[in-house]
Amino acid sequence: MSAKERKGKIYARSATLGQEGRAPLYAQVEACTKLAESLGYVIGSRDILTEVGSGSDLDRPQMNKVRLMAANGEFDALFVDDLARLSRDFVDLLMLMREFKSRDVEVHFVQGQ
Repeated sequence: MSAKERKGKIYARSATLGQEGRAPLYAQVEACTKLAESLGYVIGSRDILTEVGSGSDLDRPQMNKVRLMAANGEFDALFVDDLARLSRDFVDLLMLMREFKSRDVEVHFVQGQ
């Protein structure tokens, strides 16, 4: 990674495949990629983490991977469609936001930009 390159990751989650009323995973990824690139972040195929699982449970495989990569300083910004994709639990959401901030990772949401 060059000194000027800003590295981003995308996290997309759906409670179920084909979840009604929510953006499908591919739409979340597309919207996050567009936002990331508009802000000058580099997103590669290995930078997109998707999973199907409940947002009320913080112990999710891909979320755990994102948190570990943040702890290791592997990226500068995380792109997520909306708050509920990160967590459905308000306390967990606040904890995640503090955790990412302490690791100097910016969190950008497509909804609410």
